Amino acid sequence: MKVIRLLFGLILLSTVAQGIAQIVHWPAAQGGNDHYYEVIGVPGGVTWSKASLSATNRGGYLATITSAAENDFVFALAAERTNLWHVGYGPWLGGFQPAGSTEPGGGWAWVTGEPFVFQNWAAAQPNNNGGNEDRIQLGGGPTIASVWNDLAQNATNYARGYVVEYPRNPSTILLDFETVPGGTPWEGMTISNQFAAQFGISFRLLNGGFPAIARKGPPQAVFNVSNVNPTLYDQLSPSDPRANDFGDFFLADDSIPGTSQTIIMDFSSPVSRVSGFVFDVDGGDQVTLTAYSDNGTNMLSQLIITKNTPEAGEGLSTPWSFVRGSADIRQVRFTAGSYGFDNILSSFTPPPAQAAVLDPELFAGFLIEGEVGRKYRIEYADQLTPTNWMLQAYITLPNSPYTYVDLTSTHSSQRFYRAVAE
Repeated sequence: MKVIRLLFGLILLSTVAQGIAQIVHWPAAQGGNDHYYEVIGVPGGVTWSKASLSATNRGGYLATITSAAENDFVFALAAERTNLWHVGYGPWLGGFQPAGSTEPGGGWAWVTGEPFVFQNWAAAQPNNNGGNEDRIQLGGGPTIASVWNDLAQNATNYARGYVVEYPRNPSTILLDFETVPGGTPWEGMTISNQFAAQFGISFRLLNGGFPAIARKGPPQAVFNVSNVNPTLYDQLSPSDPRANDFGDFFLADDSIPGTSQTIIMDFSSPVSRVSGFVFDVDGGDQVTLTAYSDNGTNMLSQLIITKNTPEAGEGLSTPWSFVRGSADIRQVRFTAGSYGFDNILSSFTPPPAQAAVLDPELFAGFLIEGEVGRKYRIEYADQLTPTNWMLQAYITLPNSPYTYVDLTSTHSSQRFYRAVAE
């Protein structure tokens, strides 16, 4: 069981702007590796480092091409997206050349550490044109082709997208579970499995009743209501723009004070990590989080969060995380011991390397969960979506993927903060 530290704040993902993408499976039955691939377009161009960071935030990595078959499969996906090619220059891959390598062909490697054996360079490539071409992209010639080119990592005019590879079926949504604004869930606000078609994640209640979902802010819209047949769970189509507005949906357990309820998250494909935050654990409340490798029999880990003080309305926030132990995670249960749920935030990917933090009145600092040895900039701004962030401090995660940033002395109730990986 992990040691969890208290956290004040609201975490929001910050990602590279991107075009419409589709995740495609390369099954072993067809000669593949059972990995999943996603070709993402960035019309204004993107640096290799930002593309790599975005791929990591999604739970994958820039694609590593280790065979002719894989090269053909990835190219076929990328070739369909003609808008992300600049003449014959295509999306970023996960290949790089460490500093100090023999030019132009020495030292090339994949971000995953896989052997760099298979190569498919275009004619006369790599050539280290300009003396700083140390990253790999698809193409590089006068027409769209399945060959590779070496390119400077900041050459955004020639790189308008990237290919993400996922080692397993990715579940990359961020959901905000909360009592419907105003307190009690409304009748007829039933919805479940709203992301199952795209992400393989469904929600249900163990103790009876239904999850209730509303949208934050006026008007509080209700989607795909089904209150006629209690066995019918509706779906919010992945093509519906509202399905992409993850931060504005709220799920409640529809319980009443004094009633124990359990919300169950089921994964159609196992995940290696589930993490998030429990917000507003009020006085006397207790929430139990349990991870299972199956449908609720084989427990992998459990976390119990309790606020012992009697005052209500003084909710604290607690980050939580489950990582695979003896087996991958198939199910996570949230059980409220006394009151209904309030603000449970969950993401089903590795922790983001970049996050923006909303600062409420009780804010004193925030927890960063990132990469050991990596340097982060702590920045602040006076708006949630500013154009310019100001530098607060630099920190490094030397020995642990977790560190707490104490902002007590510089705290402002009207300020936003974020941690950005260098």
